[in-house]
Amino acid sequence: MISPVPHPKHPTAVWTKADASGQGSDCVDVAKLGATMGIRDSKRPTNDVLTFSVDSFSAMTGALTQS
Repeated sequence: MISPVPHPKHPTAVWTKADASGQGSDCVDVAKLGATMGIRDSKRPTNDVLTFSVDSFSAMTGALTQS
């Protein structure tokens, strides 16, 4: 699901959240930010963004899906 709220530091990023989240607001949005991946709080979409290398992000999401 695409979030319609842009981030001031990343205005062209396409932020998405898992479809399984439904319309709930207790989740995170993710976006590709050039050579990194960004994660933000969907309840506060204009606050700071955590960034990870693509490899680190893939390792993290892989570990989460295995648990």
